[in-house]
This record gives sequence, C-alpha cells and structure tokens, in this order.
Amino acid sequence: MNLRLIRAALSLVMFTSLCAAQTTLYVDDDAPGDPGPGDVGSSDPLEDGSSGHPFDAIQEAIDAAVAGDTVLVRDGLYSGNGNVALNFGGKDLTVRGQNGAAFTTLDGGSADRLFVFENGETSASLVEGLTLTGGDARSPLLCGGAVYCVGASPRFEDCIIRNNENGGTSDFSCHGGAGVYLFNSASVFSGCRFIENLGKREGDEFLEFNASGGAIYAEQSTLTLLDCDFVGNRTGERGTDGIGGAVALQTCTATIARCTFTDNLGGDGGWRWPGNSAIANGDGASGGAIGAVDSDLLVEDCAFSGNQGGEGANGDEDLDGRDGGDGGAIYLDNTTATIRRCAFRQNRTGRGGRAGLFFGDGGDGGDGGALYAGAGSQVTLVNVLLAGNLARIEGEARQSLPGMPGVAGAVAADGATTVEMINATLVDNRAPSDLPGADVFRVDSLASISVVNAIVRGPFDLLSDGGGSLTMTYSNVEGGFAGTGNFDGDPAFRDADGVDDDPATHGDNDFHPVYGASGNDAGNNLALPAGTTLDIEGGARLVDDPNAADAGAGTAPFVDLGAYETNNGLPNDCDLPWDPNQDCNGNGIKDGCDALVADCNGNGIPDDCDLSAGTSLDCNGNGQPDECETEMNDCNNNGIPDDCDVALLDCNGNGIPDDCDAVDNDCNGNGVPDECDVTSGVSSDCNQDGISDDCQVRSPLGGYGLQFDGAARLDFPGGAVYRIMSGPVTIEARVHLADVSGSQTIVRKHGNNYWLRVVDGAILFGFRSNNPYSYETGPVVTAETWEHIAVVYQFGTDTISVYLNGQVVPGTWTAPPAGNPATNNQPLYIGNNDNQVSGLNGIVDEVRVWNVARTQGEIQGAAAELIDPATPGLVAYCRFDEGSGANTREEIQPFGGLLPSGADWVVLVDCSCADTNGDGVVDLADLAVILSNFGGSGALADGDVTGDGTIDLFDLARVLAEFGTTCAP
Repeated sequence: MNLRLIRAALSLVMFTSLCAAQTTLYVDDDAPGDPGPGDVGSSDPLEDGSSGHPFDAIQEAIDAAVAGDTVLVRDGLYSGNGNVALNFGGKDLTVRGQNGAAFTTLDGGSADRLFVFENGETSASLVEGLTLTGGDARSPLLCGGAVYCVGASPRFEDCIIRNNENGGTSDFSCHGGAGVYLFNSASVFSGCRFIENLGKREGDEFLEFNASGGAIYAEQSTLTLLDCDFVGNRTGERGTDGIGGAVALQTCTATIARCTFTDNLGGDGGWRWPGNSAIANGDGASGGAIGAVDSDLLVEDCAFSGNQGGEGANGDEDLDGRDGGDGGAIYLDNTTATIRRCAFRQNRTGRGGRAGLFFGDGGDGGDGGALYAGAGSQVTLVNVLLAGNLARIEGEARQSLPGMPGVAGAVAADGATTVEMINATLVDNRAPSDLPGADVFRVDSLASISVVNAIVRGPFDLLSDGGGSLTMTYSNVEGGFAGTGNFDGDPAFRDADGVDDDPATHGDNDFHPVYGASGNDAGNNLALPAGTTLDIEGGARLVDDPNAADAGAGTAPFVDLGAYETNNGLPNDCDLPWDPNQDCNGNGIKDGCDALVADCNGNGIPDDCDLSAGTSLDCNGNGQPDECETEMNDCNNNGIPDDCDVALLDCNGNGIPDDCDAVDNDCNGNGVPDECDVTSGVSSDCNQDGISDDCQVRSPLGGYGLQFDGAARLDFPGGAVYRIMSGPVTIEARVHLADVSGSQTIVRKHGNNYWLRVVDGAILFGFRSNNPYSYETGPVVTAETWEHIAVVYQFGTDTISVYLNGQVVPGTWTAPPAGNPATNNQPLYIGNNDNQVSGLNGIVDEVRVWNVARTQGEIQGAAAELIDPATPGLVAYCRFDEGSGANTREEIQPFGGLLPSGADWVVLVDCSCADTNGDGVVDLADLAVILSNFGGSGALADGDVTGDGTIDLFDLARVLAEFGTTCAP
C-alpha cells in the first residue's frame, strides 16, 4: 500500500476535523509570529487561523473555513494577493472586521475587486464591519468595483464602500456599479455607507454608455437597503443613457428604508466617436440619487439632498447640444413606486448642452428637479417634503435655436404615467424663472398627477402638453387652484427661512405649521392610503389641533395638510400662545422646543434655566452645565470638568489634572506624575535628566538595552560566520530579567550549534551534533538585577567554566559531552529559540560571542565596560545602543537585525559612582578602602566599585578615573 497516500488521507481527516470544530478563524497580517508583516508570502510557520497564529491573508482563512464559520479580520490595511477578489466558493460564511469598518480596510489598489460572489451563496453569508476601497472592476464584466455578485445573495452590514470604480464601459454588456454589481441576487445592505464611488470616465473624444449606479447597480434582483448613507457617488461620464448616481435598478424589486442620499451625481454626456457623424453626442445621466427601469420600488423614511442629474454634452461641429439628465433625485421609467415619509431638498436636474459651433440646436434642460416619472410608471408619494428643488436651464444656441428649459422643479410625469401625491409639502420648487414652463409640475399629454392634502408655496406654474391632467383637492395653494377644499392661506411655517434667515438655503428651513395654522385639521381623511398612521417624522397622524377649526372631510379628527401633523406627539411644537408659562428663560420659545437646541443633559429643561435654578452647576463659569462638559472633558470621571480639576491639582502646569496625567506618566504608581515626584524630591534623579529614577533602568554602561516580552526573537542572518565547529567559544551577556521562571534563551545559534539560557534561575549551556548536551548550574540568577553571565567552553577537551558577575559557578553535564557542534548556516538568535518557545522576559545588553577562551580576569574586567569591536577573537558583538528605529546592528559582521514585535529599546542610566563611603565625593577615603581590602571580596562599601564581587585592580582604576568628582545625588 502507498504510505504517502495513507499519510495524506490521515492529514486531510485531521484538518477537516479541526475545521469542523473551529467556529472562528483569525486574520492578522502583522501578528507577532509573522516574520513578514504585510507580505502574505512570508507567514508565521505555525499559522493555523487560531488567535495566537492567525492567517495573514483573508482568502487563506476563507479557504480553510467551512459553512457557518466566522473569519475575524483584525485591525489593519489588507491589500494585494489573498486580500482581493475574495471568493467564498459557495460556502455561507461570515467575514467580519474585529473592531468595525473604521479600523479594518480592504484596498484593491485600483487593480482588482474586493469580493466576488458567483457560487450561489445565500443570505447566511455576511460581510460585516469592513471598509472596501480602491476596488476596480475586472473581467468577466467590467462592473462592480468593490463587489461583483451574480446568482448569489450575501448580506452586508456596517460596511464603508468608498472610492471604488468600475473598469470602464468599453464592454457594452456592462451597465455599471462602481461600488456593487448585482445580477440575479437578493442581497441586503444594512448600516452601510457608500462614499464617492465613481463610474469610470472615458476619454473626451469617445462616446460610450454611461456606467449606471455609481454605488450600486442591480439587475433582475431583489435589493434591500436599510439605514445606509450614499454620499458623492457618480455614474460614468463621457457617455450616454446612464441612470442612478447612487443606485440603479433594472427589472428589480427594491426596498430602500431609512437611507440618506447626499450630493450624488449623474455623469455628464460624452462626445461622439471622432469623424462618425452618424453618432450623436450623449445626454446627461438621469436620477442623481436613484434610477429605476421596469422595476417595483418602495422608498420610505429617506432624505435626498443636493443630488443632481448629469449635464448634456455640448454639440460638436454641427451637432445639437444634448439634453440634461432628468430627475434630480429619482428617475423612474415604467416603474411602480411608493415613496413615503421622505424629504427632497435642493436636488436639481442636468443642464442642456450648448449647440455645435456651426449648426445645431441647444440641448434641453432636464425635467423634474426632485422626481421624473415616465413611460408607464405608477407612483404614489405620501407624507413627503419637496423644498428648493430645481429644473435646470437649456443649452445655448450658436447659429440655430436654443434648447428648451428644464421644467417641473418638483415632479415631471411623462408618457402614460400616473402620479398620486398625498399630504405633501412643496415649497420653492422652481424651473428657470425667466423662461416659460412649469415651476412645480409637468404633465405630459398621456400622464396625470393627482394632489390632495398638500401645501404648495412659491411660484406655481403648470406645463401640460395637452390632454394631460393635474387635479388638486383639499390643498393650500399659493395663488389658488380650482378644486374641492382648496384655498390660499398663510401656512404659518415655524421658520421658513431657517436659523440663517435665508429662504434659499433649504437645509435649515423649518416647514412645520404652528398650532392654529390654516391647514391644520383641514385635510381629507378618505384620501389617506390604508394603514397611513404616521407623518413624515414618524409622529402620529389624525391628531386634533385644539387651536384649529375642523375643516376637513371624513370623520374628525381630521388630518393636517402637508407632510407634518402639528400635534403629532413629538417635541416639535415651539409656539406659546396656549401655554405661556412654559418659558422658563423668557425667550419666547416653549421650553420643550428650546431644550431641543440647548439641553445638553437631556432633562427637558433649557441649560440656562438649569443653571439659574441651581439644578446644574457651572464651576468654570462658561454657561454650560458641568455634567455636559464631562462627557468629553472629564478624564478622571469624577463628574467635574477637567479645567476645574486643573485649578486645584496640576503640579506640572500642563493643563491636565494630576490623576489623569499620572495614568501614562506614573512609573512608581503613586498617583503623581513622574516629573512632579522629581521636583518635589519624592523620587531621585541620579543623572539629572528630569526623569524619575523609578522610570529608568540603572546600568553602569548607560546607553540603551533591548527589552524582550517573553515571545519576541531577534534574528541576525549570515549564520555561517557565527558557526564555531572546533576550538574554544566564549559567550557573554548582561541580562536584567523580570522573572527567572521557565526557560529563557539569551543566545542561540539556530540548529543548536551552541546556546545559552536561564532556566528557573539556573544557567544552561549546550550544543548538539547528533544528540543534545548541556551543562547546568544551580539556581543562581536573580530577577530585577543586572547579571553578567559568561560561559567558556573548549570543544574537543570538553572543559567548561561558567561565570556569574565574574565568579565561577559550578555545574554538571546532563549527558556525557562528545562530538562537535551541529553544522549549519542558520541565523544567530537573541531572545528566543528557533521554535519560539523559550522567550526571554527582560532586558539584554552587551551580547558577545568569541572564538577564544576568555580568562576570568578578562571577563571580570570587561563585565561592566564597553569593549573595542576590533578586539581579537570577537565573532559577534551586539551593543543595542541605537535607541530608536526598527533595526539594530551587530558590530563585527555587516548584518542588521529587524526588531520584532515585542522587542523595544529601553534607556539605561549610568548612576554608578566610585564613592565607597557615601559622602558624595570620590577622594582619598575611597582609595583607602580599596587598598585596605585589596584582593578580597565584598560589596561597594568594601571597595567593589565595579560590582564584580572582587576588590582588584579594576576597582582601583575606577577610583583613580573618578578621583575628585562629585557623585550625582
């Protein structure tokens, strides 16, 4: 039997079992174990998708997952191979950004899509909490810059889809979707933001189809959009026939709820093919926000602002200028649509293009500043606001005639189309004011528009192409209009010109009628569609206004005219005629409404009334209740604004309360900022650098050391030069361990050529040829103390000496020494072994590897001194004195080491002084101490100023070098 096949089968069974048991697979392209952050070709050798050993590419996790698993993508930027064109392969999975779209980004680099769904994935597939950007559509169709979805129905939640493009429009079978392309899909998008996705712009001289749906293009699909924002998306430009600056629907059923559409744009029309007079220039794209053809559409609780149809192309040579795009916000063609509780403010159609240079007419301006409905559409609008929408002007003539100006600032109905508007507020919707046409409505000869329970203010002019009909009943129409229940009266809007007192800027204009307004309780209840119980704000309909006469039709209470019900139960009633006592600050605004603007603590009382009544305090006298400032200005959460705390407790005068300053600046944990400890004398500062000694590590060498976290490993390449095959070897290092438990590698030549560790406080040295051999001392190493460790070993004679701070430490071989060290060209490691299971937790400094046997005197003399890298016998010398940056060098060989995650520089402070008697001066008294104890052993008081445990010539030399100096306090 083939053993290789048996092993492969067993591996497959084990892998399948692991995957079946695992519900979450992790992705992190710069995890601690990844030797090449950002490079999927260089992976953690233990990579398995676990939390400790995550995959470094998203597709790797998807491929390893089984149906029902979650791929959790950690914070970061993911791009390139393995992170683009992600394909679930028919498995229903969840791919989720661990901390949301603000922290996890997939970037296509303008070279590829981000997701491809084409294998029947269902709604059980979910993409959540990711930013998708830089996507650019690729084959088979140049559509769907970020997401290409055919025959699948994944869900997307809380994603940001921005700055993606489709690949162009040279393939006429592609219709668009710079952000998302859907075909035969039932996808749902919830809580997503679509920002500045762009249909590819073609060159000025080439006319092709405008790529529709700057954010989403859906065909033969069921689409649901919930709580989404669409900002600055645009169809393709330099083409023709495009629709939907944000969303384009072709033969779809769509529900769009609680979404906003802001500043989306239909692309401008393009020019003909050069020299081809049979092809005309292009019209601007229609439907600045939404375009729908042959579809069923429900839009509710949405806001449309600043959206615009595309401009028609200018005439080339003797061609006509082309028409501007229709429907500033929404364009419908043979579509059934229900639009309820939506606001349309300052949307506009496209402008007509200029006539050709020699002949030709100017293009027509687009129709329907808010909405264009054509070719057999059936549209119902209930509880809608249309304010400040605009139909654009015509293209100018050259030698011939100008085009027609755009008509119907609000709604244009064309072809065999029916539009019903119930409870609409229409204010200041315009066509070009100095040209004939419809300011508000256009009705084609085959179309009809029916308006009931409306408020219509501003210029009112109707354009009908003959045979078309507009009926209005139970409406307040400026200038009057024939029909049952109609009248012309002051609508008594709360603030028709807004807080800026400019009626032309509609974003802040408030069109709520006040209590007692002429249109309140004046509507026809029988006209309300079944189930209509809410107004545009979601407040109750059919609520009596006690200040208005009942003048409507049906059974009281009667519906108010327009989009708003005045007494709808929401806090939007700001007039005071019937309860003047509810005005605590006497500013003429009802307290509940005043509190909408100035009630930071949400207690329903205006802030100035809280302060005057003593309900709230104002410690800094800035006119704002303290409890409101503390949300963003109370670092210690004591309920007092920081600037008030600072007035009492700010020892260093940096404007931060001491207890907050001490959070990241209190190394001794006493709750006082470190610099205040120094200035007050609580902490010493031996080297007078302004930093508490409690925050720094003392070392007689000063400079810097390298701090390891128990997992990091520093690698030096060029392993052959560090190999010692025969003769002597000396290994030295200074270590300051946080603890001495477990196995902690100081130096290791990969492949066990030689290695030095501390194991539970014991010093362990070893090498290997065919079997491991090691020499082990007893537990002698102390935590939180500088220790100089040295080993001198003679290959061949198997003699060994181990030193701790220059003193010999006895030990035993764990196996008889024999043979030579292993032959290899692997790297030299510091801080961990090759399997990364023996990590050092502490500081390492002055690592030295020699190919000579150093004497005890030489080891003692250089233990606390820097040495010359040119000293004969040095094979490797690491001083770690760079102090910053991502690399450290080895002084002997031309190799550098890249600092891994978990290793960092630490300042070493030289506070040593040859002052044996502690009088602060190095003088004759100190010299006498050394001479009287010379040759013995002891501590600093006995004359051991070098700290090697012996009073010798090195101590004498130190005193003479510092003689006459004053020690730092």
